Order: sequence, then structure tokens, then C-alpha cells
Amino acid sequence: MPKDYIESTPSGDHNRFFNAVGILSFTQQLLHEIESMVDELRYVIYYVCHNHLTYAKNCGEGYLPYAVRDDRIVITLAYYPEELDLDKSIRQTISEKIAPLINTVEDELTTNFNLTKQEIIDSISKNSVTNLWLKDAIK
Repeated sequence: MPKDYIESTPSGDHNRFFNAVGILSFTQQLLHEIESMVDELRYVIYYVCHNHLTYAKNCGEGYLPYAVRDDRIVITLAYYPEELDLDKSIRQTISEKIAPLINTVEDELTTNFNLTKQEIIDSISKNSVTNLWLKDAIK
């Protein structure tokens, strides 16, 4: 077994997830699909973070998620490819009314962590992902 493995015994509704095998063929097609998914996730992460910052800058009032396109503020009510935008005229009407009210000043946000716990430093240097509960991690 791999290092740090967890053994689990199926029970209840979770039985349907056991006794199944997933087989991955690491072909160019799979790698292309992974790259496409990573690109999509980058955009979704940007959208969510930008949305939270916009909410904070506007104190929750007179605000909708937006993007800047061709030096214009465009409301982005949801993440979807533009070719699937069936309600473009409705979104345009909302955008014309709300966009002038939104605080769109772009601020730079920098977060500095002073991590001193050795177990956290070790985890960051050894692992691809380290999740921290900030309340406990920064002391």
C-alpha cells in the first residue's frame, strides 16, 4: 500500500462507490482534456475571487459581478461561454443601469503570511497542496 494510505470499509449508501475500477489511459487526448479543465478552473477561480473583492469594494450595494471589455464595464451574471449567452439583451439592459454605480477601481491585493510552524513549512515544501485553517496556522 502507498505511504499514508487510508483503509475504508463501505457501509450504508456509500456501497455504490466501492467495487468499481477507474482505468485511465494517459494519452494525448486525456492530457488535452486535463489542460482544458485547468484552463476552465483558472477562469472560474478568477471569477469567484474577483466577485468577492467586488462585493467587498461595494459593501454589497449597487453591485453585480463585472468584467472590463474594450474599456467598458460589462456585467457577468454567471460564468458561461458567450456563445451560450441566450439572454444577452436582458444582461445588456441590466448592465447599462447597474454598471455606472459599481465601484470598479482596481486595487492590488497582496497577502503576506508569516508561517512559523515547522509542520506547515515542511508540508508546503513537500506537497503540491497544503490546506490551512488560518485561525490555527498563523500564530
